[in-house]
Amino acid sequence: MWLDKLFKDFFLFLKEQKILLNTNDKILILKAITYIDILDKEQLYSLLSSFIAKNKAELDSFRNLFDIFFKNIDFKKKDKIEYNDVNSSNSNILESVVSSYKFNKYNYGTTLKYFILNDKNRLDRLIRLAISNLDSIRINNQGNAFNQVKNSLNIGNLEDDIKIFKDELQQKGASTIEINLIVDKIINNLKNFKKKIRVELKKESSIKKSISEIEISNSEINILEDISKKIINKLNKKKSKKYKKANRGILDIRKTVHKSVSYNQMPLKRIYKKQKKKKRNLIVFTDMSDSVKKYSQIILYFIYSLNKFFKTIKTFTFIADVEEITSVFKENLSFNDFFDRINSKGGNSDYNSSFEIFLKKHGDNLNKNTIFIIIGDARNNYIEPDLRSLILIQKKVKEVIWLNPESKFLWGTSDSNINVYRKLINEIYQVKTIKDIEKFSTEVIFK
Repeated sequence: MWLDKLFKDFFLFLKEQKILLNTNDKILILKAITYIDILDKEQLYSLLSSFIAKNKAELDSFRNLFDIFFKNIDFKKKDKIEYNDVNSSNSNILESVVSSYKFNKYNYGTTLKYFILNDKNRLDRLIRLAISNLDSIRINNQGNAFNQVKNSLNIGNLEDDIKIFKDELQQKGASTIEINLIVDKIINNLKNFKKKIRVELKKESSIKKSISEIEISNSEINILEDISKKIINKLNKKKSKKYKKANRGILDIRKTVHKSVSYNQMPLKRIYKKQKKKKRNLIVFTDMSDSVKKYSQIILYFIYSLNKFFKTIKTFTFIADVEEITSVFKENLSFNDFFDRINSKGGNSDYNSSFEIFLKKHGDNLNKNTIFIIIGDARNNYIEPDLRSLILIQKKVKEVIWLNPESKFLWGTSDSNINVYRKLINEIYQVKTIKDIEKFSTEVIFK
């Protein structure tokens, strides 16, 4: 019932204002309201104040709280009360102020606005952007790193801006209690934001350490090379009889007639012109952003071994720009040298611009014999996915396969757009471990 929700929210609202009611008081209030006209606002106020306010000061304070909470209830409607919770009144004031308030422009946008509206996606993106500008040495010094991120986002200046914002709220007609409620939420959002910075810095530090510490073993190298051979054999396997029959070429009339002489001019055996066997092209498109780096040893050796055994492969890496690294494999580098060369960059990935740049610069490499393999976590750093370039790639190639190094239970969480992209691809696999890559090699069926 709407009445149960109304008073459940009301008791919660009082608790937030440090007015605590015990269970017995709540039960008595819920029983008492059945003896009054709930549609009479003053009757309701008198009843509630008698239970809650103990003196004149508390009575005045409770009147303000009562008006704030029940201001969205139309007591004139005798047939039905429409109830929206107290936060809706605050949000109306916020919308009005936000639309007219001139927010200061910071390095990464209107930071104060994001705190006011508690835009968690935007705030998370600001943290990622700020941390991406720190090098490994700074990140390992957590205290200095935290201060640098704070300074880059001008968080120190927000306290002055909040004071100005309070004045704006007052001019818009917000009461003192409403202003305090809103500002308290902003300050709480700011506290949570600072905590999130520390958490993300710790994560980033552990990723950097794990990248430098992890070494791929000889046995793992052998397994990955066997897997690569298995995949290449699948790519080069003979076509099925059905496929051969459908693609056996044009009838060779001259040879068919010539052969029919052996059968008294009866063309019992048709002879077809032999078709040239079209080679499969393999393109590997690999995300080298910071969020994927913790998996980079296994992924890069997988790519390294594919290039070792499959000569027609073309390999590209991307973060926000795209770089072809096919020529690097022709230098016959050891894996360690190759790893150092390729893994030196970092930053936040932008799949939109990466797909678009690839299409413009390297789109000529795509045709109906191309298998396009994307390796990445599909984390676009809260940038709305633009599917146009990926759609064009998908139309140009034989098939698109996506290998995601993240655990499946993380797909689609936070800034992951994998569930959006997967609608446009033919097959998708988790490749977090060598076992995952082995499973992919077994299950994949190339068209």
